Amino acid sequence: MEVFVLAVFGCVLVIVPSILLGVWLFRGRCPRCGKLFAARVVGSSKMATIMSVDTIRNPQTNATEEVAMRETGYLVTHRCRYCSHEWERIETHAQRVDGLTPHELDEIRRRQL
Repeated sequence: MEVFVLAVFGCVLVIVPSILLGVWLFRGRCPRCGKLFAARVVGSSKMATIMSVDTIRNPQTNATEEVAMRETGYLVTHRCRYCSHEWERIETHAQRVDGLTPHELDEIRRRQL
């Protein structure tokens, strides 16, 4: 049993970083010529900022909590440094907003509907 656990743990240590590395490598790949590390950011514009109220559950205490989230979307323009092909990608960034009063949470929830 102990050998099986070590084998599974070893596979996880190899496979998960390999997948993450592959995703990271292909993110900077040019869609036209296919070269890696070719993407250069040439422009970025803020599209929208959305505030929302989400309910999260703490798995240890099984307690639920309402939190405010700020999600910002950006339109990012990339250019290949080899073939000068340009493409756009939408990227989002989410951030938890702490310190809001219950009244402010209700206001965000009302605008969310």
